[in-house]
Formats: sequence, C-alpha cells, structure tokens
Amino acid sequence: ITHDGGSINFVYKGNDNNDEDNKNLYITYGQPSNPHRFLAIFGFVPNDMTHVWSHLAYPDNPFSADASKMVVRASDGMVPKIVWDAILFALLQPQGETPVFTEEQHTKYKKFTSNVLKTHVTTLLDELAALRLKMDTTTDGERMDLIRQHNEFLTTVFSRVRDHL
Repeated sequence: ITHDGGSINFVYKGNDNNDEDNKNLYITYGQPSNPHRFLAIFGFVPNDMTHVWSHLAYPDNPFSADASKMVVRASDGMVPKIVWDAILFALLQPQGETPVFTEEQHTKYKKFTSNVLKTHVTTLLDELAALRLKMDTTTDGERMDLIRQHNEFLTTVFSRVRDHL
C-alpha cells in the first residue's frame, strides 16, 4: 500500500504459497459502520451500509469500548442490546465486575435509558439539519454532492431510530 498525493494505491502480490487455496481477495477501508474516512480519504461513501455507528461513546464503559458494536440498524433504526447496556451502565455506574444486565433491569430503567437515547438522537438530527442549511448556501467543494448524500442517509437512519424508540 502506498500513498501518492491524495491517492491510495493497492497492489496484490498474489499467493506466496503457490497453492490453490481459493481465498477471495477483498479490500477493507476501515470501520464499515462509520464511513467518514471513506468520504475524506477515498472520495466515496458506501450506500449499502447495514449498520451505522450510533455516535455514542462513553469513556471507561466496557459496553461501548468496541465502537464497531455501538451501531444502529440502518434499515429500521433498531438499537441492539449492547447500546442499551452501554447507556444503562453510564446511568448506573456500577462498581466491580462488568454486569450482565437483564431484561428486567432494562425494563425497570427504560424510561431513563430511552430519554438518554431520544435526547442524543434529537441532538444528532438537529446537527444534521443545521449542516444541511449550511450546505444549501455552499457551492464550493468537489465532494459537496457526496456530503449531501451522506447527510441525507444519516438523517434517514437516525429518523428511523427516533421513530423506533
């Protein structure tokens, strides 16, 4: 892999073992649920993402340590249990070993965890709307169309999350 003045070059050298292992060649561009790198470095945004990063990050929270799991489903806005666990952990701040939160605990604190997530999603949607207004007055930038598309995609996904709550 080399980097030439804004371009990334990939070179496949083949199988060094000279055997017929039939392994497929694939390229990964980084974290698939957070495509900002795609846009900034490679100049494109995938339009077939199944999951999108929730934009929730909690320091010292074992449930949110792996950002690739802190996602929402793009198709319907479903929020997985690990995201709810991270929010509940942040609210309760348990000491000692990492707890295994039960359905009963989630039900007990649902009003509070839902409020945290609703506030978070509303803030994200407000930020996306404000950025959309700025983009409407901006014509500069070679990737402005891609930025608009990505903004719309995120707005759609987080609107689904809001509607799912």
